[in-house]
Amino acid sequence: MTKQEIINKYGIEYYERRKAQMNACHKKRYDNDATYRKQQQIECNNRRKEYYVKDGKLELIQNYELAKADNFKGWTIHHKLELHSDYSLRFTRESLIKLDLYYNRPPNELIWMRTKEHIGIHNKSRVRI
Repeated sequence: MTKQEIINKYGIEYYERRKAQMNACHKKRYDNDATYRKQQQIECNNRRKEYYVKDGKLELIQNYELAKADNFKGWTIHHKLELHSDYSLRFTRESLIKLDLYYNRPPNELIWMRTKEHIGIHNKSRVRI
């Protein structure tokens, strides 16, 4: 059942109560089961990456093969629209989200970057502000 179907059938109070119960159950298991916690972290990271690119086609993003060779460890996805080529700020993350330009983007707007390099270019952009 969808959220709206549950609310229509049982009411918002039931939905909120059930949601709280499920969250408490998940939190308890997450806190006490290291295997479950690791599985949830991996799934969350994979979902987060897929939100960025249209149709989940991560392999079409520039530098994909380099990131894959390192098993994506130490790599992150960067939006090319965030910064100009001289590292001056073009759009903030928040403004891209408001303009609906952050999630579900074509692969040519994204690039896999080493996390250290990604942090470095954003630090350069902050110095220019």
